[in-house]
Amino acid sequence: MDMSIDEYNRRAAAMAELIARDQEEIERLQTRIDEIRATEEAKADAS
Repeated sequence: MDMSIDEYNRRAAAMAELIARDQEEIERLQTRIDEIRATEEAKADAS
């Protein structure tokens, strides 16, 4: 499969964008997990 440099660069840029979006989603979910954990720990401490 022959690919031009421009096509290769376009695909690389698209992959980089997808990876960045995934990283943002991972960070958002980790923040939510941390919030839930803190809430659960506070409930356990209050019991």
